[in-house]
Amino acid sequence: MPYDYLTLTQSGVRVLNLTQRVSAMSFSTFLVLHLSAPIASAIAPSGKAESYASGFMLLGRVWYQGEWTEAAIVWGSLAVHIASGSLGRLVKAAERAERRKRRRREVLFSAEKGTSVEEELDATVVPRVSTSSGERDDEDELLGDEIKAFDEITPKADVVQPAPFDFLGPFTLTHLAGYIMIPMTLNHAFLHRILPSSPSPPISSLSPTLFSYSYVAYALSAPSHRTKSAIAYSALVVVAGYHAISGIRRLIDPMAPRGLKPKRAKDGEGRIGAVKRRGWQGVYLGGVMAVGLGLVRLASEGKGVPEWIGRKYEVVLSH
Repeated sequence: MPYDYLTLTQSGVRVLNLTQRVSAMSFSTFLVLHLSAPIASAIAPSGKAESYASGFMLLGRVWYQGEWTEAAIVWGSLAVHIASGSLGRLVKAAERAERRKRRRREVLFSAEKGTSVEEELDATVVPRVSTSSGERDDEDELLGDEIKAFDEITPKADVVQPAPFDFLGPFTLTHLAGYIMIPMTLNHAFLHRILPSSPSPPISSLSPTLFSYSYVAYALSAPSHRTKSAIAYSALVVVAGYHAISGIRRLIDPMAPRGLKPKRAKDGEGRIGAVKRRGWQGVYLGGVMAVGLGLVRLASEGKGVPEWIGRKYEVVLSH
């Protein structure tokens, strides 16, 4: 069987798309549990926001901080998702380039065929494009005079102009949010998971009992950290929420518009139909507002953190 580069790239795209979807679903199980804690603090009774959030966090840790689950569900899923997405974009670019190249060959073949017909009819001779074995069969070697020959034989819409290798390709807000999330997530993980696990004093591996949502409450209320913490948490929630919700939407409905754009209105659509079309936008805004309210309530309880615990938190936040 001859080597078919286009078939190979198409197969690669399918495999990488599936890998990206599976890793996204795996990571989503962590993300939903992780975000349930600040949402719980939003609906907690007065003075109980931190305890409610910490309680939900402990429930989530049973799932995603086990002996092997953290490595597989959190770090493994995240790494596979990023790698498959980036590699998939590269393979898709290669597939698009190969499709353009094949299309050029089809136009070239049509041009040559059209020329022979004109010659038989003793009509105006159109310059013939050489395809001898001594020339590279590459779209970048199609010169301007050859393009003009094609234009005289085929409609201009059918002539695909040479295009450079395009790594970015279609780039939506969902993609942009995903790439922005990478440094934000790594910074969040460093301050909330890696650094607090340090065995060196004065941190000395903060235990799960000490490292609860009182850490977030302290970060949002301490004068030296509250501004940058509020910006960091807010940005992460907005960006991660958009990427996650729009991604989940595409998993459920692959034919849905990219991002959170509403579907096209149908003829005779009423008010209820218009609301349904914007349902995913409502889910996103509702989720962001719920988490944001939870963070505000946590910040209001930050002054209740014991001083000796606050000193440990201060070391972590100062990095």
